[in-house]
Amino acid sequence: MKHQRISRELELGLKKHTIDGVEKISENLGVHPISVLVASYLREQPEMTVQELLERIRSDLDSDSNSSSDA
Repeated sequence: MKHQRISRELELGLKKHTIDGVEKISENLGVHPISVLVASYLREQPEMTVQELLERIRSDLDSDSNSSSDA
């Protein structure tokens, strides 16, 4: 399962990686860089589901988009 492979990469110290490092990890795994970041966050917040996190992200992006259009 890709999620397990992502988790293994994260155990190697994702928090120390740059954006370029995250992109390299995602290329090696064949996933989007955001998937690596989401997997990392979910490891730190095990009570949160993928769906809950994606809903939060969608809400944040929608709010940001609405704020930009109001300016």
